[in-house]
Amino acid sequence: CAGGAGSPDRVYAMDVPTRSRMRLRMQSTYDGALHVRSDCANPSSEIACNDDHQDTRHSMVVSTLDPGRYYIFADGFSTSEQGDYSMRADLAPVAGGTAPADRCAAAGTVTAGQDVELDTFAAADDYQASCGGAGAPDTVYRLEVRERSRLRATLQQSEFPAVLYLQSTCGQQASEVACAAIGAGGQTELDTNVQPGTYFLVVDGAAQDNFGAARLEVQLENLQALETACRSAPRLRPGRTVTGDTGTSSDRFQATCAGNAQSNDLVYRLQLTRRSRVVITSEQQYDGALYIRRDCTDVTTEVACNDDEGDNRHSRVETTLDAGTYYVFVDGFANNSQGSFTLDVEVSRAQ
Repeated sequence: CAGGAGSPDRVYAMDVPTRSRMRLRMQSTYDGALHVRSDCANPSSEIACNDDHQDTRHSMVVSTLDPGRYYIFADGFSTSEQGDYSMRADLAPVAGGTAPADRCAAAGTVTAGQDVELDTFAAADDYQASCGGAGAPDTVYRLEVRERSRLRATLQQSEFPAVLYLQSTCGQQASEVACAAIGAGGQTELDTNVQPGTYFLVVDGAAQDNFGAARLEVQLENLQALETACRSAPRLRPGRTVTGDTGTSSDRFQATCAGNAQSNDLVYRLQLTRRSRVVITSEQQYDGALYIRRDCTDVTTEVACNDDEGDNRHSRVETTLDAGTYYVFVDGFANNSQGSFTLDVEVSRAQ
């Protein structure tokens, strides 16, 4: 990796007494690289190599190693990267079992609005879900929900590809409420509606060697407040241009596109009396997004989503919909994209 890593390097020996998980982290002032060999002078004995972990100033290698001596190289990309660096090596039993919040009996606690710093590196593989987690270390967190709510949970700055799942009975896959796969860096969130009660959030790896540190964020929103916004949504009428400004609102709804559309939003209602072809376009003074749902508060009912149509000041969704009521959301890309817009709707008979 790392363009051959032909830059100046330093090598370190590490003895592994028993079969273990290994994690190497390096932070550098240059475009660094890490690689590991079982035979110092033999390039073909390389076990793992990493150039960039989240950015060019960080590298990370994880693996499961048998007992023996290994050689760790602090290196650089291609042939001319060099400078200062710091490096840390960690070993943990391959079976885990020593991490905080490792099992249901010792579950940690997560509270909406209060982040949890976690690390599954030394955790055991106790659980799995419908979207993954078999064979990977996991940690579990108890969550109390006091009112009917929309739950959003995500992993920020995750070192590993993960799955995040919610159970009503800890450790019982049959009680699963929702499950989401989350990429390294935390790009996807678990988003579901829940009734009052006690729940358990499990942070798991997507595969056997997927473990590491992350920050768990949880938000709860009162569903009654969201439903009130949906009931009062203005009706869209084909042929009539709507003007608005999302700066007058807040971030209440999210989408599958546009960086999850976690910006201020406004919602409108579209009534169709028959199966129709629907084209909705918007022009914004910001990086906007458009999406449609069948159920206003249920993210799983999204039927269309668009971020940019030609440029980031225009959005367009085109789809064929059955008769019924739909909800159209004017939103913004990722965070803090808001401002004025115009919205147009065209409805014609479906072919």
